[in-house]
Amino acid sequence: MSMKRSHNPFHYPFVIKQVQEFITVSVPDLGITVADTAPPGCLPASGPYVTVINALMLKAARKVLERTRLIAELPRNAPHPVRGPSLIRNSITTSIDAKEELSTREAAAYLGVSQASLKRWELKGLVPASKSAGGHRKF
Repeated sequence: MSMKRSHNPFHYPFVIKQVQEFITVSVPDLGITVADTAPPGCLPASGPYVTVINALMLKAARKVLERTRLIAELPRNAPHPVRGPSLIRNSITTSIDAKEELSTREAAAYLGVSQASLKRWELKGLVPASKSAGGHRKF
């Protein structure tokens, strides 16, 4: 992955998603994701909704500046730092009360990440999961 050398965080692509009652803003190039709950009953173009998105954009921009500063300080041949999914770790165990277990597809959609990312995080031990008798992950 080639890293852009820029002091403007908005030179990186930002992705805004709403998954169920959560709004996520991510910067895929740097593995940054921030999330908050969407205002209940608000349309996407309403003031409260836009306020949440603006706050998330600023939070993500601060994380981009921190991450790019850390990367710039690394020696040229050092591996890039790996970000653990703290959002995943906190959300998956506390926010889903209706189901005891989620499939990989359901958990990834709920959190706004790819199934591959969720599987990698589980293999690294960053996200708890069990496997069914057929070998399917359950989160």
